[in-house]
Amino acid sequence: MIEKPFYKISIDAAACFFDVQINNVSLLSMDINGQLSVTVPANYLILESGLQELSVRVMPNIGDITLSEDAEFVLKLQLFDSDNLSESIDNVASYGIDKDKLKTGIPLFEHRIKFKAEMPYTLSAWQNSVDLKTIENLREQVEMFHQKIDSLISTRRYDEFVRLLSEREENIAISLYLSDAESKSRMKGLVEDLENGFKLTALSMDDVLIYYADNKVVKIVKRDMDSAIRFFNKETEEEMTLDMLFHLKEGSDELSII
Repeated sequence: MIEKPFYKISIDAAACFFDVQINNVSLLSMDINGQLSVTVPANYLILESGLQELSVRVMPNIGDITLSEDAEFVLKLQLFDSDNLSESIDNVASYGIDKDKLKTGIPLFEHRIKFKAEMPYTLSAWQNSVDLKTIENLREQVEMFHQKIDSLISTRRYDEFVRLLSEREENIAISLYLSDAESKSRMKGLVEDLENGFKLTALSMDDVLIYYADNKVVKIVKRDMDSAIRFFNKETEEEMTLDMLFHLKEGSDELSII
């Protein structure tokens, strides 16, 4: 058994919208008009050892009905040792769309891959969280949480804001084998961005809630399906997106970030 297994997903895509999920939670979704080549860690969504599921959906760009004949999508799931991320141990799975089918005006491609993972940890996440479909005022609760974040940042109560992220950050640190110093550095960098002029942008009526993990997790997203929790710096005209998943623990009456 590898002491620190580290799963990475590499994606090459063009002229399409794609959503890649692990265990029914979105790892990465993007609307690509040009070309993209990206590699992202996947451990955070592998909560424990056992059988995992990777699912892929490749769809037309937002506003289009069928996929462009120029569409491309290739995915590789590879296993590394965390102490050597430059050389893969195993090519776990791969997937690419059938370019010949693009000429038929196909509306989308879907694919699912099962793989086994042996992890040295078990993350405490949404395994026992409440079914959020049973919460009637969920949208209101998410908006109130957003207002709470805005209030904390506006009044420079960064310590309290960081505490809201503690559950999420603890799981990231465990799954990515971060040291205490590395974990604190992540939060220090975020606070520095906020102090340097990044302000939380308002939610829009067009933002929608997307449910994951058998409705135990929810994310508020914009039309491009990326997180609606965004920050903007007027001086530099830069935008920063913070990926936030919300859940409700059993016995709790308030959402938390996971």
